[in-house]
Amino acid sequence: MMATGLICILAFVARSTGAQSSTGWPPQAPQYRFHMIGNAHIDAPWLWPWSESMAVVHSTFRSALDRMNEYPDFTFTASSAQFY
Repeated sequence: MMATGLICILAFVARSTGAQSSTGWPPQAPQYRFHMIGNAHIDAPWLWPWSESMAVVHSTFRSALDRMNEYPDFTFTASSAQFY
């Protein structure tokens, strides 16, 4: 979903700045900055058994921590405070 949104934004920027080619960046591209924030929405255990829910939470947060190690500026949020 996040990649799709970025592609749509980039396509809009290219169209709105008059870029004719889809292969290059428009000259005004450097003036734009995109902020992307990783987000997890995990439904509470009412959908799954408790053990499966905790496995999903652990896997999701482990992946977020791995991204933080790879990219120091990585930002992550989760919509369910109880999983913190």
